[in-house]
Amino acid sequence: MRLNKLYPYADKTFDQEFSQLYQVVNNIDSQNFRGEPFITYTSSWVSAANPQPVLNNGTFVAKYMRHGRFSAFGIILTMGAATTFGTGTYNFTLPTLTANNTLRWDRCEGRVLDASTGNEYIVFTRIGPNSNVVALNLVATGAVYGTPVGVDPVTPVAWAVNDVISVSGIYESAT
Repeated sequence: MRLNKLYPYADKTFDQEFSQLYQVVNNIDSQNFRGEPFITYTSSWVSAANPQPVLNNGTFVAKYMRHGRFSAFGIILTMGAATTFGTGTYNFTLPTLTANNTLRWDRCEGRVLDASTGNEYIVFTRIGPNSNVVALNLVATGAVYGTPVGVDPVTPVAWAVNDVISVSGIYESAT
């Protein structure tokens, strides 16, 4: 299927276009965003409850690129010694709104690094239609496959200095 009616910037099929952008996203590593098209944007680290987390002396890098109506993004948050972790499940804001439709073109993944043990945890994300928020989730240990558990101040680890949350993905933008 050609997307010229739905996606006027495309000269390729959706699968070819999506594959090309997904390769770009997969070239993001935890220390360096490769490629010139990535632009820094101001993202927020928020929780579903108060008090909110406060980064203080940690680091937070958020970059994105656009290709037509597709947006690719990468976020790396490193906890500092003075970071406070708030309460509730964690979310990050995206640079643009997602498309307001039932088709789910978002493909996002991430990891949590426990710096004290070196353990890594796989994070999956959820982005709703007409939203600029990416929710961070894990699959609960011993739970039915697919049962999400939100990343929060004590899940999957009790956060400490140099712990890292990194997320990257691709989604269809509203405009």
